[in-house]
Amino acid sequence: MRSCCFLVLTLSIVACKDKPKDAPAPTPPVAAAKLDAAAAPPATESPKAAPPGCDGWRASKTEHMGMGWMTVTVECAHDKLAVTLETVEARGDAETTHGTITRDVWNTLWQRLETAGWRKLPDTCAPLTPPPDSASRTELDLAITDGKARKQITCKGLDVTAAHEDIVSALDAVAEATTDRKTD
Repeated sequence: MRSCCFLVLTLSIVACKDKPKDAPAPTPPVAAAKLDAAAAPPATESPKAAPPGCDGWRASKTEHMGMGWMTVTVECAHDKLAVTLETVEARGDAETTHGTITRDVWNTLWQRLETAGWRKLPDTCAPLTPPPDSASRTELDLAITDGKARKQITCKGLDVTAAHEDIVSALDAVAEATTDRKTD
């Protein structure tokens, strides 16, 4: 029995050895223009280019803290994305910084604003019950427009809801992502 299996195995190896393998089809020649196009990097939009149709879109927050305040303003004007950061301390010292953001940061901001429901928030904040233990801000102003809808919201510091905090957080993230900063 062993010699029979050995004989069958040997014959199958010899039979496969002589069989030609399927050769891959030859690749067709490629024109030089196609090679140049394939070697060139893909044409993409600048990551800092403003999304089409965003002219007039703007979002800002002003957090009043005692006698000082801090403002973050993000806007799309003339096909450019711009950020302005302004801080005024209680004693009157002011600093204004201008910068830019990428299209991804812009898109993330607007997704977060839409998720927070900015269009449906009331113009003032109702008192929260129970009020939070403490708040670092005394007042919060939000202003948002997409070129069509416009919303201006004012809240006392203790009455800021989770949706308002989401908007503040989104604008704070933009401030952190701001590049090409120039201080006045």
